Amino acid sequence: MIVERPRHLVASMGGVGSTMLMEFLAARDELAVNPPTGVVNPLKHAVAPPELGSVERAVFIFGCPYASLISLFERGYADLHYVNVAGRFPVGFRWPGPDAWRQTCDRFGLRPHPVRPGVWIDAEGRYADDVGAIEWLGERRISLELARTDARAMITGIAREAFRDLDDYLERGVDAFRRTEQLEKWTRGGAGYPILMLRYETMWQRIDELLDFLELPRTARADFPARRGRRTSLEAQPPARREALERMYGELSATIETLPDAKVIAP
Repeated sequence: MIVERPRHLVASMGGVGSTMLMEFLAARDELAVNPPTGVVNPLKHAVAPPELGSVERAVFIFGCPYASLISLFERGYADLHYVNVAGRFPVGFRWPGPDAWRQTCDRFGLRPHPVRPGVWIDAEGRYADDVGAIEWLGERRISLELARTDARAMITGIAREAFRDLDDYLERGVDAFRRTEQLEKWTRGGAGYPILMLRYETMWQRIDELLDFLELPRTARADFPARRGRRTSLEAQPPARREALERMYGELSATIETLPDAKVIAP
């Protein structure tokens, strides 16, 4: 008898070690999780918990909004993060290599629509965008002529509509990554499955709570990656940038400070 692996979703605000954690979980035979890497990867930084009946549990990783934002820009991930969160990929977009979107659909029970190419539905026939699997799957997407457009240049061009670099992002004062909205939606409850809210900065001290939540053996902690020191901090930034960061995300930072390091949000 084939026993289907439980489907667990992992998402984060970005810049808080989500890839590391997801790669650790993806290596476990006991679980089926959304892919940790891939260009079109809508669930990794989902703005809200998707209404997918196949999800049994979810983990949402949060952390310092200042250090995580700086990390996204310094590691060169800000453009890709934006197009995923904002849903600015074009219709028919394809990227060479592993297809994270198709892997996501396969692992969470979504399937191609029988007569509408490019449209994905869940087991009840609902469109993927209606259940929050990918917010921008329909009319929210833009159309571009991909045959004459370099994919990387396209991603950069779309992101430039929102920011040029970190300082420009802060100067515009628009939460283009939707972080405040994201935290509110992930902490409100009512997703239909339990959610473990986990603080990145204390993840290594809370590893047993994570393993218990996912029903993994405590022995798995031996395989958990060692912590690496952060190279980004608010204190290391120029005064003008520090002020801009605090002006834009000070309220969010204060909210995050009030959250427990690890807390299960009821279904």
